[in-house]
This record gives sequence, C-alpha cells and structure tokens, in this order.
Amino acid sequence: MNNWIEAAQSAERILLPKSKDCRSAVVAFEETTGIEVPKFKEREYSAISLGRRFFSVSASDVPKLVGNGFGDVGVTGIDQYLEKENMYRKYIAYLRIGQPMCYLALLAPRERADLVRSRAFPERPTGYNGKLIRVATSFPNIVNNYAATNDVNIYAADGDVYSGSIEIMPGLVGCDAAVDIVSKGDTLKINGLAIVEKIMGINPILIARRGDNENI
Repeated sequence: MNNWIEAAQSAERILLPKSKDCRSAVVAFEETTGIEVPKFKEREYSAISLGRRFFSVSASDVPKLVGNGFGDVGVTGIDQYLEKENMYRKYIAYLRIGQPMCYLALLAPRERADLVRSRAFPERPTGYNGKLIRVATSFPNIVNNYAATNDVNIYAADGDVYSGSIEIMPGLVGCDAAVDIVSKGDTLKINGLAIVEKIMGINPILIARRGDNENI
C-alpha cells in the first residue's frame, strides 16, 4: 500500500474518470492517497493543483492512457481493467480502493426473469432446456470468463456487444438477457428489466504503469 501511495503522491499527471457515476472513485482516491482533487470548471477537462495536473477522461480510457505513459497514475472501475486484462496486465498494475460503486448484473425482461434464471443456473430451479442464453453487453470478456469460471449457461457473442443503451437490447435485438452495470436500478426498472443475478461488485481501482514505480 505504501508504494502505491508514494506513486500517487509523486505523480505529476493524474487521470480521473469524468462520469458523475464515478464520483465515489474520486473520493476513494482522495481518502487512499491524501491528495485533494481540484474541482473542474464546467466543460474543463484539466486542472492544476499543487504542481500536479489532473485530467478528466472517460473511465474506459484510463487503463490505456496510463499504459501508454500519458498519465502517471489513474483511477477507474475494476470493470474497465478486467474487460481488456489480456491487453493491459503486462503494462499496468492496479490496487482496489474503496467500496464497490455499483455492480455488474445479469438482467432479463421481468416476465422472463424466472425462465432465464432456470436456464442460466439449472441447479437452482428446474426447467433448463440445454440452450445457452445470449446476452447483450458492453463487457463480453467479463461475461464469458464469468460463465466459464462459474459454469453458468450464458454467453456474449460478437454480434451482441454494444457500447450503450444495454437495457433496451433484449427487446430490440431479440437476445434473451443483458449484462450491464447497475447502480440504483431505476433505468432497468423503467425499461422493464429485473435483476436475475449479481455478477460482480465494481470497486474503484488505482492504476500505475509497471516498471515506472518500484514494487508495483
């Protein structure tokens, strides 16, 4: 932990997720490192404080930017690392900080939730008919790794990967279910979905480039 704190405190360029949903990740960064993050002006994506430059970027871009050396350390959600772990693990390391901000969940139309549950987890209710459940998601690697590791009958095919509005995809493209990030759950309820299973909690993580910091 001390090495991570030292790396953050010595950093000149710090990358932060710009989404309001990631505010708790920024708070966790402040509590872990003792560094106070300046407030960004409206539509401002960089700010300087105490000799450090802070950049507000997409949460999904933080691992890539740190890995390519454009930031000394960065903060994002664990999902953004795990989805492309094979690409990132040689170049960056991470430390979980704070409590889960939200979670990734298997979602299905309310009227089909019990059927999806019985097919995805055949050892629970009965009724599994042998067909894998197609899910729409922005996180195909996490979904397929979770399914393989936990012997769950779901899969994300290349054609079922979307970058947003996941909640409408079961009704729009005809897949059985969806896997998406859930915070308060208001959006999924409005779109007629129910939570079938929580897959993983999404913790904020502190990222540093391997080799730039001793023992990280």
